[in-house]
Amino acid sequence: MADHRGLSLWVEPSGTKTWYLRYRKPDKRQDQDRIGNYPEVTLSEARESAVKLRKVVAEGRDPKAQGRDDALGRSATVESLAEEWVKHNAHWKNGHRISVEKRLRKWVLPSIGRASIGQLTPHFILDGCLRPIIDSGRLETAHRVKGYLSQMLRFAVATCRASRDVTADLRGALPSVKAQHYRACLDAGELGLMLRSFDA
Repeated sequence: MADHRGLSLWVEPSGTKTWYLRYRKPDKRQDQDRIGNYPEVTLSEARESAVKLRKVVAEGRDPKAQGRDDALGRSATVESLAEEWVKHNAHWKNGHRISVEKRLRKWVLPSIGRASIGQLTPHFILDGCLRPIIDSGRLETAHRVKGYLSQMLRFAVATCRASRDVTADLRGALPSVKAQHYRACLDAGELGLMLRSFDA
C-alpha cells in the first residue's frame, strides 16, 4: 500500500504492517529503509520520519550507513525513549499519565535514563533499576515499573530501535506481591443468623 514519494505500508502474511521508505543512495542504486510497524508508528509519524530520511538522502548521505537513529534525529537513550513513549500514548487519562511520569522520574530516569537502549539487558535493568525499588519494600511499584519498561521496549522494537523486549527474561525474578486479606464484616455466627433470617 503506497502513500507518496516512496513511503509505503507493507502487509506481511502474518498480518504485520510495516512502514518502508524507498530511496536512491548516493551511487544512484535504489534501496529501502524500515521506519517502523503500524499502528505503533502512525501515518503522520511515518510521513514525518520519511521527510527526515529524504533530507539525509538529499544531502548525499545514505540513511542506513549513517544509522537510522541519527538520521531521524533520535537520541537512543532510555530517557528519550520514555519521553517519546509517553507522548505516543496521548490517549491516556490525565491521572494515569501523571502517575506513570512520576514513577519514571523517580525510579527509572535517575538510574538508567542516560543509558542507551542497546545497553539494556535483563541484569542491567534488574540491578540498576528494579533492585533499589525492591529493597525499599515497594514490590507493587517494582512490578509496575517493570511493566512500563516492557511497554517501552516493545515500542522501541516497533520503531526499529530494539530487537526484543529483554524484560521478558525477568519473569519470576521479582518477589511476588502478597495479597492483603481483610477481616469480614460479619463473623461466622453473625453470618449464620443473617442467612437463617432470609429463610424465615
